Amino acid sequence: MRSMVVLALVGGWTVFAGRMMEQDAVVTLGSGISLLAGLLFLFNIGSCSSRRLPCVRRRCSTRAQADDRIATNFTRSRPSGC
Repeated sequence: MRSMVVLALVGGWTVFAGRMMEQDAVVTLGSGISLLAGLLFLFNIGSCSSRRLPCVRRRCSTRAQADDRIATNFTRSRPSGC
């Protein structure tokens, strides 16, 4: 997560510096770094979304109770990186 933010900031500032110096190579480098940050972001979102949700073991009397139990289990079982 931290590396994604660092890459995004470095890429953005590199593009800015390249535009200020009117150097296309520096702008391309910054754009590549920003693209890498975006791909890392998509990988992180994908890894958070691909987890299976915990099963609801007890019967619920209403749909709202079932939703509450699923939401509570989901928020308690999230890994620290997501």
